[in-house]
Amino acid sequence: MGGMGGRYLIDEYRRGSCGTMPGCHVTDVHAALWTALERDDESAAREIYGRMAPMLLFESAFGAGVYKHVLYKRGVIATPTMRVPARRYLDKLDLEELDRLLRGVAEFMSWRAR
Repeated sequence: MGGMGGRYLIDEYRRGSCGTMPGCHVTDVHAALWTALERDDESAAREIYGRMAPMLLFESAFGAGVYKHVLYKRGVIATPTMRVPARRYLDKLDLEELDRLLRGVAEFMSWRAR
């Protein structure tokens, strides 16, 4: 199994990984990448990964606050409030960047709130 939020998913898959442990906020995007790998469509896999990579870097810098905000924006949870901030709260500019990053992977998001 791979981990690290899916940051090395393509390499792990090539080395025989049978799964990965991404964060829960964009699991559907990771699933699209995995599906492309399973189809042996390296071009599609690298396209998806290339669009995910900025978000993966952003997550590693800001931690749980990113997951909470994405889950909130996607309608999974009612508030992005954290009991104990993992690193720091996201400010206005961080949230604007997060919106840009989400737009970059939106076409791979298959789950929608009802």
